[in-house]
Amino acid sequence: MLLGRSVFHSVLDRLKTEADEREETTQPAHRISGLNMSFAAATAETTRARLRRLELAYFDILTDGPEAAPSDNVESEPVMPPHLAVLEVAAIAAELAITPGTTIAELSEKRRLFARANHPDCVHEAFRGNATVRMTIANQLIDMALRQR
Repeated sequence: MLLGRSVFHSVLDRLKTEADEREETTQPAHRISGLNMSFAAATAETTRARLRRLELAYFDILTDGPEAAPSDNVESEPVMPPHLAVLEVAAIAAELAITPGTTIAELSEKRRLFARANHPDCVHEAFRGNATVRMTIANQLIDMALRQR
């Protein structure tokens, strides 16, 4: 005991005093420490925009540039991937290749891989109906196999 107080209380008083001193010298709460006003986040540049920028830079250094640079406004009709045209339950079951010996972990992996190629959010909007049907059938087949385990 120091001057009628325990060592623990003395340490607590010293830490409280140091914390009070630190609060007086810190920045206002609305400021982020280490982040000054010149901070600018990097923006994501799409592959198409980057290629277009490089293409225009190439045309700038040509001595006798082309009459007109290729236009980005030309949109071609999207082509449906062949696997999205297959909507039969038997064909999707064969594609998943679920056997009685397939484990729960393997079923989860099959669901994840199937969704990577067929999820409606990952295909062109014109083909989302087929992708939704394929995902629904695959999820039902995998859910039935999981219930049997």
